[in-house]
Amino acid sequence: MTDAHTPSRREWAEPTSRMRLRWGRYRLRWILGLALIMIGIGCVQLTSTYSLPFLLVGMLVQLAGWIAQPTSVARRVAVVFPALGISALLLAGPSFSGFFAVPLGCWLLVRYRPPLSWVVMVLPIASGLVIANSLFYYNQSWISYTVSTIVVVVSAGNDGLTADGRRILGGITSPGNSPLALTVGAMNTWGTVGRGDDTVATYSSRGPTAFDFAARRRPPEG
Repeated sequence: MTDAHTPSRREWAEPTSRMRLRWGRYRLRWILGLALIMIGIGCVQLTSTYSLPFLLVGMLVQLAGWIAQPTSVARRVAVVFPALGISALLLAGPSFSGFFAVPLGCWLLVRYRPPLSWVVMVLPIASGLVIANSLFYYNQSWISYTVSTIVVVVSAGNDGLTADGRRILGGITSPGNSPLALTVGAMNTWGTVGRGDDTVATYSSRGPTAFDFAARRRPPEG
């Protein structure tokens, strides 16, 4: 099924996607940055008395990931030290798993998430409190990492158009409108291999939700 290519002027866009980047493409930078951050945290957690180089490698890889993120210089600087420091603190064992909320908060900051979306930090904090009273040994850390980093993926839904063909904005309902979930919609590739012309399929529900009303002005790139 092919949708009519009729972009809407009112369609909401990620705040950071409106930035004027000095290098690279927006999607490439945030995906690469996220991958490097996750790999870096993983390397740090592999550190032991016999594998100290993992600590240095993990820190440098994380730093590269935060630098790659398309955001302002001020926000990069603000998150680097807390994010790197907490990733090292997690080496202390499962009792500190609640501190996963700090890298998550750093991610919300560099992505210009609105205040209501910070509710998502409740999940790692709550799980950390439970884990701290349930797991007591260092070799149980992998359990705490698994629980604290679970991601719930749900469908956006198929309420993209009204009966008379008008586009619906804010049509994502529960559970997709929860800031605790990763919501996935459908897209139209327009029959091409390149992703530059891909758009959201007209039948797919789309945001914004009540948690997504971020400022529409273009954030500065430092």
